[in-house]
Amino acid sequence: MAKPDERKLPKPTRALLACLKAGAVLCKEVAATTAEAKQGGFIWFVYPTGVRVAKDQAESLLKLGFVEPGGDSLIPGDGQTFRPAGVRYKNG
Repeated sequence: MAKPDERKLPKPTRALLACLKAGAVLCKEVAATTAEAKQGGFIWFVYPTGVRVAKDQAESLLKLGFVEPGGDSLIPGDGQTFRPAGVRYKNG
C-alpha cells in the first residue's frame, strides 16, 4: 500500500512530520498516571523539546507509514522511538 499524500494530513500532523524530518525524534513512554493509563497507557512526545503529542496524531503517522519504530523496544516490531520512514539511526 502506498503512503497517502502528506499534503492531505491535518495541519498539526503535517507540522509534526516536518519536525521529525528536520531531525527530532518521536518518543513513546509508559504512562505515569492513572489518567494517562486510561487513555491508552502511553504518552507521546518529541525529543529533544519534550513537547507532548496527541496519541491520535502519533498513531496516525505510524499507521499510515510516515514513521517507523526504531526497534528499541522489548516488544518485537515496536519501539520507544520513531523516525520518518526510511531514516536510519546513526549507530545502526
